[in-house]
Amino acid sequence: MNVPSNTAQNHTKIFFAMGTAVSLTIYTDAPDEQILDESENIVKHLESLFSTMRQDSDISRINIAAGLWCTVHTDTDEILQKAIYFAQKTDGAYEPAIFSLVRLWDIKSKIGKKETLTIPNEKSIREVLCKCDWHNIETDGNKRYRMLNGAEIDLGAAAKGFTSEKICKFFSLKNINSAMVSLGNSSIAFMGTKPDGSLWKAGLKVPGALGNEYFAVVSLKDKFLSVSGGYERYFVKDGKRYHHIFDKKTGYPTESGLESVTVISDDAALSEAYSTALFVMGPETALDFYKQNDGFEAVFVTSSKHVYCTDGLKSNFEFCGKPYGYLYRG
Repeated sequence: MNVPSNTAQNHTKIFFAMGTAVSLTIYTDAPDEQILDESENIVKHLESLFSTMRQDSDISRINIAAGLWCTVHTDTDEILQKAIYFAQKTDGAYEPAIFSLVRLWDIKSKIGKKETLTIPNEKSIREVLCKCDWHNIETDGNKRYRMLNGAEIDLGAAAKGFTSEKICKFFSLKNINSAMVSLGNSSIAFMGTKPDGSLWKAGLKVPGALGNEYFAVVSLKDKFLSVSGGYERYFVKDGKRYHHIFDKKTGYPTESGLESVTVISDDAALSEAYSTALFVMGPETALDFYKQNDGFEAVFVTSSKHVYCTDGLKSNFEFCGKPYGYLYRG
């Protein structure tokens, strides 16, 4: 095992993939740029399988096939099986078959624009909502998938989580046991501990803050952290914010009473899917879901600036949000 010394240097590679800045950092006494280069290739390979922006990706091929069977790569099969499981567990609060609604709203193209912006009409929303159901994803159990009723897949942030976990497994094979993988600020993997043996410190940013303003710090080892909120990708029309996380029950961006949800887990795809699902559920339903399911811890920030931390994380949770108007409710 390549255990780094206290003086181990960090070696970082930054590049753009999956719609965000990817940062891969390993700690080792002997620099090995090849490991980071191979890691970048893994990320870009998985992006080529999962992206809805590429017509030749596995996900796009399934969507375009419109009901015909498509054979997919082993990695695609693995993440689709996970996505279906998470959708079932959350009763569709995490919905992998939501791409028709995502395309209808087209939030991404409207971000930051000032000119006249349009909101989908009720008829259009109703027409696509009937497609947004994970039950429309059919598999024969042999890496073949097809979509029913015109449904389309968008894996969302779960694809980033899955990718983070693959990178950590690759690092482990290369005898790296201290590393950090970031696919944007809201999807981070902490592998092992820091070289000196101390836990990683992750600051939880005040929702919507532009600077380094944190309402809490969590200490982590061998964990994946995911954050969902409606304050980064959105547009404003007539004074109302429309963000990118949708409630398929209404067809609109969710208004659940939460500003952000942070999920921490050993399973990266789970942390991503559940942070989205809990954000859609709202505080009460999300807390009930936590009590009935294991495998993760969470931090909730409500619209009234109350912060809740689940029991299993409290010993590694430090609240520091009082200067920003937040109240810690335990």
